Amino acid sequence: MTVSTELSHEEYVGNGVTTDFDFRFRIFESRHLIVVVADNDGNETTLKNGTDYTIVGAGSYHGGKVVLNKPLARGWTILLERDLPVVQETDLRNQGKFFAEVHEDAFDYLTMLIQKALGTFSLSLRKPTYLSNYYDAKGNRITNLAPPKFGSDSANKDYVDNSIKYIDSKTLRVKDKAIPALPSAEQRRNKQLGFDNEGYPQLLDPAETGSLGYVLVDSFEKGAEITTRYQALHFENNGEYYRWDGDLPKSVPVNSSPVNSGGIGVGKWISVGDASLRGDLGEIVKKFNNVNVMKSKNDLSPGMLVATLGFHSKSSGGGATYLIVSPSDYNETPDGYSDHLLNNGNIAVLQLDACAPISKFGALFVNDVDCAPCLQSAINKTAGLGKSVVIDGNCRLGKSVNIKSGTTINADSAKIKVASGIGNLFNAKTNGAGIESVSIIGGEWTEDSQYDSGTVTFCNMQGEYGSGEGFHVYVNRFNLQRVKLYNFNWFLQSDWGRSWNIDNCFFYGRNGLRLQHKNVECNITNSIIFGTNPTSSETRGISIGERLSYANEGRYPEGIKIHNCTIDNFGRALSIHEVLDLSVTDNWLGASIDRTKYCLVFERDSGNFMSGLHFNHNTYFGGKIEFTSHSSPPTQAFIQMSDEIYLTSQTLVIGRSWHDIVMSDWVFQNTSPNAIVGITGSGDNQRCHFKNLTFKGAHSGLIQLNSTTSYGCEISNTWCDTYVEDPFYTPTPTYISNSMGGKAIEGGKYNGGQVISFKKAQSAIQGNIIVSFDDIGFRIGALVEVSISGVFKSSLDNGALFITDESKSLVSFAKGTGWDSAYIGLTNYNQRIDAKVVFKCVKPDLTSVKVTSFTGDTVASFHPVVTLRYI
Repeated sequence: MTVSTELSHEEYVGNGVTTDFDFRFRIFESRHLIVVVADNDGNETTLKNGTDYTIVGAGSYHGGKVVLNKPLARGWTILLERDLPVVQETDLRNQGKFFAEVHEDAFDYLTMLIQKALGTFSLSLRKPTYLSNYYDAKGNRITNLAPPKFGSDSANKDYVDNSIKYIDSKTLRVKDKAIPALPSAEQRRNKQLGFDNEGYPQLLDPAETGSLGYVLVDSFEKGAEITTRYQALHFENNGEYYRWDGDLPKSVPVNSSPVNSGGIGVGKWISVGDASLRGDLGEIVKKFNNVNVMKSKNDLSPGMLVATLGFHSKSSGGGATYLIVSPSDYNETPDGYSDHLLNNGNIAVLQLDACAPISKFGALFVNDVDCAPCLQSAINKTAGLGKSVVIDGNCRLGKSVNIKSGTTINADSAKIKVASGIGNLFNAKTNGAGIESVSIIGGEWTEDSQYDSGTVTFCNMQGEYGSGEGFHVYVNRFNLQRVKLYNFNWFLQSDWGRSWNIDNCFFYGRNGLRLQHKNVECNITNSIIFGTNPTSSETRGISIGERLSYANEGRYPEGIKIHNCTIDNFGRALSIHEVLDLSVTDNWLGASIDRTKYCLVFERDSGNFMSGLHFNHNTYFGGKIEFTSHSSPPTQAFIQMSDEIYLTSQTLVIGRSWHDIVMSDWVFQNTSPNAIVGITGSGDNQRCHFKNLTFKGAHSGLIQLNSTTSYGCEISNTWCDTYVEDPFYTPTPTYISNSMGGKAIEGGKYNGGQVISFKKAQSAIQGNIIVSFDDIGFRIGALVEVSISGVFKSSLDNGALFITDESKSLVSFAKGTGWDSAYIGLTNYNQRIDAKVVFKCVKPDLTSVKVTSFTGDTVASFHPVVTLRYI
């Protein structure tokens, strides 16, 4: 057969329905056909035979059909193209059989290869004829065109767009209407350009208006007569123009100068010439490679605006813009970082935008170059101007830096090394003037020390104490955000600070925050404070009210908020000395490594004023909670702690003389298999209320208030998930309701009534008081139940126990088990006693109830639990 068609490919457009597409040319095998589809955006995908489509008619002289697995999407195009390997696989042997079909297939294959080559050539960018001097793209785009290099190169769209944008950026343009062309040069000569009421260009004569510019009248060297303020003289010696600011008219002799014809300054000659005028318009008139080159130039005069390409060198960074001013107009001493003294005596004053990168102040971000002087200069330059100091590279600070009011430091993209032994990195000292509105944002700051031996305080805020409440000088509105600190001794020490905030910060070092003296309305939120020396009991995560020298005058911290923070791995995670109105919520307070250290400790100090302390929804892990004992109660102590979790193997200790503590909705989880006491009071713990407490794990006791002077305490809804024989020990009358019983309360709830008090006798000898309840103050007319539980061991086979009051005026009722009025008969030397008696209080001065043994009995062992309860 012949190859009767020049077709070697087919193209179709999908309609979202059709799956079958014909090809009208011969292919020898299915692999000789490629199928490509293109979506509406021109993105092409080559399909796979057998996966995306099947071929019908491979080898047929008349072509065949491609059947897609799914319809071609509407608007998509499909290409069916013959693609033959460029090989000759027909083997004709000498003396062999020469079949015509074999020859034709070979010739057909060669013809198809020629068609393939011609088809490929047809896709090329070509000239229409040999005579043409251009290429015809036939309406197609040309992509991936490189930017032009020579003038005759074609340009891509990006190059054209950027060129137009560059030209537009330097062109005075309007966007609301077309502007007519300006008149001829002859008509424009010595005219000023303005706009009429319609916004169209208008040429004005400056000599007639004076408001549009200066009229140039000769020169100092040629002499002139000045009659108006808008006339200016050219001083040919330096190229500047000057206007007269004194009395008019002004006569200028021939061969004069600004100096000898009246002087330079206010009321005299004022420069308005090329350099000064362009400086006023914000136009840079000179550029230098670096600051030293700029300083060496003697032709820089006041009013000029100049620029440097770099601070130390063209490639060092820190290029900046400077305004040249005269020494008489500059009231400071140039520091050589922001402002520079030029060789000609003038001053180059650094010009800043909204921010002040320290590279413009000479900071070098290489090796161990100390950038602290550059940072200090930037702070001095921007303080109070609403500009942000930017640490725009990784650097090292080798000296302390003093913070001023209005300082904002942004170090979000920087890593900063801090030299050890400099004391404080940032000093915020009021020095009688007050400091306010300070922010340090971002940055990764690391002290050059071992992780657990830092010596530097990151920030030290130091206000001042005055002689009266209205005479304090505070560091006000101090803000730390997104700061990461490593290896420092202290994160922050604040002395007389007000309205400061720490948010979203990370600290890994020896100590965290210390609030001394009067810190008011301060917030610590969303931060991680993690210690590097947990074995030292002196390391603190947050210390509040420490080192107060004016505590007795009310100079303690107040209005402190700690929220959503992790404070862990210190000797004392949270240490509280004196404070008013403290809120601690949603925090993790831990002693993760050394379990003998403190999650929370209320310290013992001389004054100890504590009132309005609220703890809510915190988790205490690993360490202890302790209220350190006092010789006298803290002033106005009121502490409320609710919805807390205590995960530890340590007893919560309420030291001597702590009053007015309310603990509610706690979970106490003993993390050790060894039984512990949950809460213990050391004595004189008055008006302490324990509500809705849940104890989990092994406990030998839940709450023990070991004092006869812990008045007004209450325990309610308190339980343990394991059996506790003696859950409560309260020598002083304590109201206990709906709580765990133990043996004395029949192992169950108190079933209604309110427990007054109960005790476990520590000793029992012949004829002695076994248990005595003193200073109870019974309600008149109340029914009181006394129950006794324990094993009585005696050398006799009989005897008695008596329940009496000091005046023996109890009115007894024959109620209970084993009772005869108000005594218990003993009939066995090893007798188990579980008995009750109910009596009625008839005297207003009844304050004491005693349980005694019968005189003459020899009691070998009897340690009963005795409970008093109102019914």
